[in-house]
Amino acid sequence: MITDYLKIILLSIAHRKLRAWLTVLGILIGITAIVSLISIGQGAKEAMNEQFEMMGTNKLIVMPKAFFSGTTVLTERDLEEIRKVKGVSEAAGIVFKTVPVKYGSKLKYTYLTGLPTDKSRKVIEEMQNMKVTQGRFLEKRDEKKAVVAYSLHSRKYFGKNIKVGDKLIISNQEFEVVGLLDSFGNQEDDNNIFVPMEDARAIFNDEEGLNIIYVEVSEGVNQKEVANRIERSLRKLHDVEEGSEDFDVQTSDELLRTVNSILMVMQVIFVGIASISLLVGGVG
Repeated sequence: MITDYLKIILLSIAHRKLRAWLTVLGILIGITAIVSLISIGQGAKEAMNEQFEMMGTNKLIVMPKAFFSGTTVLTERDLEEIRKVKGVSEAAGIVFKTVPVKYGSKLKYTYLTGLPTDKSRKVIEEMQNMKVTQGRFLEKRDEKKAVVAYSLHSRKYFGKNIKVGDKLIISNQEFEVVGLLDSFGNQEDDNNIFVPMEDARAIFNDEEGLNIIYVEVSEGVNQKEVANRIERSLRKLHDVEEGSEDFDVQTSDELLRTVNSILMVMQVIFVGIASISLLVGGVG
């Protein structure tokens, strides 16, 4: 009986060669996709864990509650208040917006980020793992100088490499490139130009706003306790009740859990899509 079934299967394949091969191809593609997605997801998780280890476990991030709306409810006053909190060893803020940038004959829109040029910048460098591969970083008293992220200084964006010493026209103002950065590992950060805070504020016409404040906790101090103190101080400064904050304070542990949860959900979704494709291919 088994021999008869085998003959029927072989005859079916022989009469429907194209459909049979397409079915086999669909199954193989589905299996390959599932294995690849699991591997990519695991690799991304390990990369994020490594990134957070390099960043350190004594860091906090303060940002607006509606961060992705582009709202800037944080100001220099918040930064000064945070620096006074017990257990905070350093804090630094950044401001960023999308602006027109011209290099050679090409005009593109990309992120411009204003950074402090004093010693507080070290917190940002550590949090974002910023590494200069050519030239130098921004220094105190720098004006109209720029450090360019990987995707912009490589051929990926402007069609030709940006070099140290080149000129960029940012919002109709000329900046000299003094440094090139290594890749951050994600496209959004790699599409960035970093300039002194004062230059960015002049371009944005914003004297006080901050998009993110990075905080370094003193060695040996519990970061969650410091986060709670910051929340209490900012609630008083913003005159808001607990639960109605227009800001958010996150520890590095909380950030890592959030990122890993997002990666896990994305992995489940993509594997589910690949599994459905595999099932459809098998039925076909």
